[in-house]
Amino acid sequence: MTVQTDTLTALADQLARVQEQLGPLREREAALKAEIRSNLASLGPGEYLAGDHLVVAAATRRLDPKLIEQDYPATTHPQFYKLTVDTAAVRRELAPAAVDEHMRIAGDMAITVR
Repeated sequence: MTVQTDTLTALADQLARVQEQLGPLREREAALKAEIRSNLASLGPGEYLAGDHLVVAAATRRLDPKLIEQDYPATTHPQFYKLTVDTAAVRRELAPAAVDEHMRIAGDMAITVR
């Protein structure tokens, strides 16, 4: 569908320009964070004064499901487990029309400018 309005065209042009600028900025951000991580590797997590800035290095911690399964099996600790729908299996096994009947709108529309 083609929508021709000056407003939409201007907004799409602006968004495309911003997206072009964000790519290199995100790459530079990732490189700088990696360099900071490398500089702080021997110091570990903490808060560090760097001129006018406070650099916060926080450990990223997550539960290890495999370790939980090993130490707390479902047979003895069923309260730690739940049965959930396998959406990949649903998409694989049901007809597309049946899958479509069970779809819902989740959040705002995704906007992409190409």
